[in-house]
Amino acid sequence: RSAKKTNNIVKVLDDGDGEVAAIFVQLERQRKLYKKYGNVLELDGTYETTRAGVALFHILIEDNNGDGQPVAKFFIKEETIEAIAECLWVFSENNDVSATKLTLTDKDCAEISALGRYLPSATHLLCPFHALTSVDFHLNKVNDGERVDIEKRHQIHGGTGSTATYFRDHWFNIETKWTHVGRRHLPTFGNNTTNRLERFHHTIKDVLQKTQRLAEVLKNLVNIAKLRLSDRKLKQNIRDLRFATKSKHRLLKKFAESVSPYAWRKMEKEIKIMKKKSYDFVLNKETSTYNIASCNTTYHLKSDLTACTCDFFMAFELPCRHIISFHIQENTEIPTGSFAEHWRNEYLEL
Repeated sequence: RSAKKTNNIVKVLDDGDGEVAAIFVQLERQRKLYKKYGNVLELDGTYETTRAGVALFHILIEDNNGDGQPVAKFFIKEETIEAIAECLWVFSENNDVSATKLTLTDKDCAEISALGRYLPSATHLLCPFHALTSVDFHLNKVNDGERVDIEKRHQIHGGTGSTATYFRDHWFNIETKWTHVGRRHLPTFGNNTTNRLERFHHTIKDVLQKTQRLAEVLKNLVNIAKLRLSDRKLKQNIRDLRFATKSKHRLLKKFAESVSPYAWRKMEKEIKIMKKKSYDFVLNKETSTYNIASCNTTYHLKSDLTACTCDFFMAFELPCRHIISFHIQENTEIPTGSFAEHWRNEYLEL
C-alpha cells in the first residue's frame, strides 16, 4: 500500500514454480533522479550481502555534483541473462530509458546482453580497469605451455599462438569499447570506469552483514538510498558556500554561477591550461569552424562557439579552454543556460 501511494516500484518476480527469482526496488525519488541525470548508467552486481546468497545489483548514475547515485536495485537468485533482463525490463517499463546515452559495465556477458535488450539505443562501454586486469591475468598464466615474455607483449597484436588468438578474438575485435580512442568522442561526463559503483558496493558491505535476512538487507538498502538523497541538499549548500568565496573572471562569472561547483572546478582546470598557452583561431568558412593547431592534432571549434572536438568538451560538454579563450579574446560572456543541462547548479527537489 505504501509503495503504491508514493509511486515507489517494488516488483517480485517468480521462476514459474512459485519460487522468488528476483526482487526489483526503485524509489520514486530515484526515478526523478534518473530522469534528470541518467545520461551515463553503470550496472554491476555484488555478493555476500545476505544470508540468502543472492546477487545484489545496482543501477547507478552521476548527479550534477559529481556524486554517484543509485537509482534502482535488484536481487536475483541466478546471475543469468534472463534474470538480469527481467529486472531491466521492469526498469525500462517505469523509466524513460532514452535518457541514457551510454552504459558502462565490466566484461560480464549477461549484463551486456541484458542492457542491449532493454537499452538498445545506448552505446555500451567496458570498464578499462577490468579490461586491463583481465589482460594481465591472461598474460601471467601459461596457455597451452606458452608464457608471454613481458618484453615481447607488444608483439601480441598480429602475432601467432594461443595468446595472440585469445586477444584477437576477445579484445582487439572490441577495441572501441575499452580504449580511450573508442570513447574520446562520447559524453562520458568523466565516467570511464565502474569505480563509483564498486566503491558504493564496498561501502554498503561495510554497513550490511551477510548474516542478515533478505528483508533486513532490503530495509537497510532503502534507508541508505534515502540518506544519500537527503545528503544531496546539504552537500549542495556546502559546495555553494565554498564556491561563492572564490573570485572569477568577469566574463565567466555568470556562467560559473549557473553550473554546479563540481562542474566549475572541471572548468578551472581548463582555465589553468589556457593561461599557459596562446591559441590562434583560423576560420574555415566552408565548415563554419575555427581550426586550432596543437602539437599533435588540430581541434575544430564551431564558429558559434557551441562545441569543440577537444577531449574535455567531448567528455563533459562544458566550455573548454578553447571556447573560454575565444570568449575572453572577443570580450564576450559565455551565455548562461548553454551547454549540458546535466551540470546546471540546481538542487532537484525529490
